[in-house]
Amino acid sequence: MSAARQAESPVPAAKGPDEDEWRDLAVVIHDLARRLKPRSMEMARVSALSPTSAEVLRVVVNHPGVSIQEISLQAVLQQSNASAAVRDLVGEGLVRKVADRSDGRRVSVTPTQRAITEGERIEAAWGQLYAGAVGALDEPTVENLRSAVLALHALDRQLAALDED
Repeated sequence: MSAARQAESPVPAAKGPDEDEWRDLAVVIHDLARRLKPRSMEMARVSALSPTSAEVLRVVVNHPGVSIQEISLQAVLQQSNASAAVRDLVGEGLVRKVADRSDGRRVSVTPTQRAITEGERIEAAWGQLYAGAVGALDEPTVENLRSAVLALHALDRQLAALDED
């Protein structure tokens, strides 16, 4: 990690080499994700959403019928922020709120067909962007990236399990 990056970081520098290695992984994953959004939204021809609304929409599409509380846990948001994002998504016609018949206090959130279609187009655009970038890499690097996919899924599951604790 560069000295400049360490100096501008609000988090104290990691102590051990393993922590530095994993910090670098976290930073590069974050940077890759941020690069996807602007170009992929344009490529997919969908309306731009705030990062919070986009994350809430992904949770709802992946877990139809989810509650606001479950959204806030899965998206790692304050419940009030999850509620506001759901309200915005309802206004955009991307999700529906349905009162639970057995518990009138609980609301489930489901995606509309438009949300599902737009989500598929966005993920297809992500694939196009990565395929174009990967096409310029050497074959050993491409093979390393292919191998990394399974490991990154396992890491994601482990981090999700930590969130549930």
